[in-house]
Amino acid sequence: MTDLALSALAVLTNPQKNVKIAVLDPNDTSTVPAGASGSDKTMPIASMASSVFGVLFPSADSSGATDTAAINAICQAGRTAYLVPGTYYVTNLLPDSNGGIIGSGPDTVLQSVSGTTGAVIACKTPATTVQVTIASLTIIPNTGSSLMGIYLDNTGFSGNPSDVRHTIRDVWVYQASGDAFKFGTNIRGLVMRGGGQYHGQGYGLNVTSGATDNFFTDVISGWSANHGFNLAGGNNMLKGCKAFFAGYNGSTWGTTQCGFELPSTSTYNVLVGCSSQQNALHGYDLQSALHCTLSGNEADSNGAGTTGGAGVNTNAATYCSISGTTGNNNGGLTPAAQQYGIQVAGTQTGTVFNFNPVTGTSGPFNYVSGFGYTYLSQTNSDFSQASFFKTPALVLAADSVQTVTSSYTILTATDGNYAAIPVTASGAVTGVILQAPSNAWTRVTVINQSAFTITFAASGTSHVADGTSNVIPALTARTFVYDGNTSLWYRVA
Repeated sequence: MTDLALSALAVLTNPQKNVKIAVLDPNDTSTVPAGASGSDKTMPIASMASSVFGVLFPSADSSGATDTAAINAICQAGRTAYLVPGTYYVTNLLPDSNGGIIGSGPDTVLQSVSGTTGAVIACKTPATTVQVTIASLTIIPNTGSSLMGIYLDNTGFSGNPSDVRHTIRDVWVYQASGDAFKFGTNIRGLVMRGGGQYHGQGYGLNVTSGATDNFFTDVISGWSANHGFNLAGGNNMLKGCKAFFAGYNGSTWGTTQCGFELPSTSTYNVLVGCSSQQNALHGYDLQSALHCTLSGNEADSNGAGTTGGAGVNTNAATYCSISGTTGNNNGGLTPAAQQYGIQVAGTQTGTVFNFNPVTGTSGPFNYVSGFGYTYLSQTNSDFSQASFFKTPALVLAADSVQTVTSSYTILTATDGNYAAIPVTASGAVTGVILQAPSNAWTRVTVINQSAFTITFAASGTSHVADGTSNVIPALTARTFVYDGNTSLWYRVA
C-alpha cells in the first residue's frame, strides 16, 4: 500500500468528530448495519465536496458518467478522491486547486470511454488551478484521437507564489493515442516521481517550451511513436529517467525519433544518470540547445530504425556540457547499430565533451561538420577551437633506453605509446628502422644518448620519409610526426 493510501486510511480511522469522510460504493446495496446511519456507509455525490477524503469504488456504468461525476465532485472542491482498486470508466477529470486523485496502486485503472477528447486528467481552470496531486494509478487513454493521459497547463496563471507546484507520483499511462504526459505553459515547480508510459502514439513526456523549473525522477518512457522525452522547456531537472523504443508505434520503426530530444528552445536543462536504449535514431539529440548539461548518462543500441544513430548527437549546441556518457551497440534489432558514441555537426559555441567512453560500431566520435566545440577523451582530443590554451612546461613520458645496432628497429611503444624514446649505440649505425605507431598522427622524439650517429634505412624500409638522408647526430634529439595518409614518419624542422 502506498504512503498516500496509508494517509487516507489514517484520516478514515481518525476518531475526531469534525473529520468528514465520504464513502461511495454505487454497487453496494447491502443493508446498513444496525445502529448505524446511512451516512456511515455511503454519502450522496452532492455531499462529497465538503468531505476531507472521498473513498470511491468503481461503478458498473461504462458510459463514464457516474465515475467521472463522483471523482470530479471531490477533486474540484479541493479535496482528495481516493480510489480503491478496480476499473473506473471516465471522460475528463478536472481537479481544481489542492484537489487530488489518488489510487491504491497499478490496479486502480482510469479507462477512457469512447468520445473522450483532450486529456483524461487536466486542470479545471488553467489560470487559477494550483497544487494538484495525481498518484498511484494507471490511465488508459486509448479511445479517442490524440487523447492524452495527463495534460497540465496553467495558461494565464499569474498568482503568488509564481510556481503552481503540481505533483505526479507513480502514475502509469498505457496506449495513449496522443502524448502520454504533456506539460504546458506556466507549469513550474512540478514534481514527477516514478511511473511513466508504454505503447503511446505521441511523445512519452512532452515538456513544452512554457514548462520550466520542474523535476522528473525515475520516469520511464517505452514504446512511443515520437520522442521518448521532448524537452522543449528550460531549467528542468531529469534524474534516473529512461527512454527506450522511441519511434516504434507497435509495428514499424520511424527514422527520426530519439530517446531524449532537446530542441532549440531547450535551455539550462540538466540530465543526470539517465538511460537511452534502442531508440529509432539517437539516444540524446541536442538541436541548437543552450546551456544544457548531460552528466553520467548511458546510451546504447540506438539507431534501431535507421543507420547513422549516435549515443549523443549535437547540432549547433551552445555552451552545453556532455560528460561521462557510457554505452555501446549491444542491440539485437535491425539495423540497431549505434554507429558512433558522440557525433557533432553545425557551428557549436563553447560546447564541451569531457571523457565520454560511449562508442558505437564505427567508433567513439564522428565529425560531420562545423566547429566551436572542445572534445576530450582517453583516446583523442580536439582543442582546435580554443582561442587561448596554456599549459606548464611539457613533461614527456619516457620509455626504457634501447640499444641500437645496424638494421635495428626502434620500437615506438615498448611499454606504451610514449612521447620520448631514448636510444644509445656503441658505434655509428646504419639501416635503422623507426617502427610504425599503433595510432596514426603520433608524435615522438628520439633521443640519441650516444657519441655516434644513427642513420635510417631507405624510406620504404625505415618508415622515415627522407630515408638514408635522415641522420641523428651524436648527443642530439630529433622529433618525428607520423602521417596516417602516407604511413611515413616526417622529421619536425
